[in-house]
Amino acid sequence: MGGVNGSDCRNKTENLIDRWAHDAGVVGKDERVEGRAGLKSSEEAWKGRNHATAGQLGKDAAIGVGRELLPEVLEKAAIFGALGAGAVIGSTVYGAYELYAGWADAHAKGDNIRQLAHNDSVNVALAKGLAFDSRFGADEAARRPGVEKNTAKLIEGLQGKDKDLVPVLQSRADEGFLTMERAFAATKHLAHSPERGQAMMKWLDANGFQDKRRNDVAFGKGTEYFTWLEGTGVQRGVDVAAETKKVHDRQPPDRTSACRG
Repeated sequence: MGGVNGSDCRNKTENLIDRWAHDAGVVGKDERVEGRAGLKSSEEAWKGRNHATAGQLGKDAAIGVGRELLPEVLEKAAIFGALGAGAVIGSTVYGAYELYAGWADAHAKGDNIRQLAHNDSVNVALAKGLAFDSRFGADEAARRPGVEKNTAKLIEGLQGKDKDLVPVLQSRADEGFLTMERAFAATKHLAHSPERGQAMMKWLDANGFQDKRRNDVAFGKGTEYFTWLEGTGVQRGVDVAAETKKVHDRQPPDRTSACRG
């Protein structure tokens, strides 16, 4: 494969992910894998299919891993007060249920668990294969079990045939990280407030990142990494300042060429 120009906005992440998955042999010729961050795992969908009504499946898939970010849950649990001044609940704000309601509802049926499993593999491979703290990848793998074989194939691809994708995907993940960092700073007046997660999402939309937060899985993993560091990372003693510095140090002098969508 020829090298990928990361500054070329025609190289949408979803197309690069699909190429990567096919090169790795994890999907058939007629299948397509685009990747979405924040969706519930295939294991969760399987359990839901066997223990819930069809209507509840759609609701649960839309909520996904962002279930804990529902305002009423945040308010009752007093999450922000429990985690401290700078922390964000759980491993992700980006996974808030409202971000993926449309896509998840369309993919909530049992015959789409296979697609969710492919999505699991992509998410875990990115979390493990890009320049994130290893504990972030381990947590993602624990949250999305049962896809170890395909995940290994995808990671092998990033180290071989599709190594040209690594700087592109890393750049887009870093963009997501920096964008969430800005959203976090813009909502600092809401520290300890259950409304902060929603305020951050509104900030992203208002600043032109609505499509990226929904459809660019690399961008999404970057936003998740930021919130993981601020929450889980802090609790585990990860050097958040050092990890943040690594992201900033990777940035070129001028990022004006970043794609918006």
